[in-house]
Amino acid sequence: MTGVGILQGAALGLYAAAGAALAVADVRARRIPDRILLPALAAVLLLLAAAVAAGAWSGEPERSFAAWGAAVLGRTLGGAAAGFAALLAAALLGGGSGTIGGSGPIGGGDVKLAALVGAVLGHFGGWPALGAGFALGCGIAAVWALPGILRGRRSATIPFAPCLLLGSWIALAFALLGGRG
Repeated sequence: MTGVGILQGAALGLYAAAGAALAVADVRARRIPDRILLPALAAVLLLLAAAVAAGAWSGEPERSFAAWGAAVLGRTLGGAAAGFAALLAAALLGGGSGTIGGSGPIGGGDVKLAALVGAVLGHFGGWPALGAGFALGCGIAAVWALPGILRGRRSATIPFAPCLLLGSWIALAFALLGGRG
């Protein structure tokens, strides 16, 4: 395994561990704790940036920084920004309370988690994985919410973190099995 593979594997391992803890916290308390999320986001971004640097410095012609590194780093940071912006807009426009962290269906933790999910999906699968992961997460959330809606509980809330994370892992599996990244 190369240095790039080790760094990417470490990032995925941290993403899995933090994601599991965040999903459990969201199911139990309907909160995504910053004390887990923010360090995980920073560490995953650093590991993925280090993987890009290691790949760029590997001396392989197809992995020159200009051709490969800048593109992957752009996808990683762009994915984080896109995920954050998409859920921020959803929280502000349709979140119910009109404020981040309020009582609406999309909270501030969901918005910050979207940055973490976006960084990982962007790095490993680019824009197709990013779109697929978020669409799958929303679809999973809709299915989870359906019984409550059918019972007439329009205001029933569900934890979004497990849905978004499961959708991201499905998209990530397809991206990795398809050889993207």
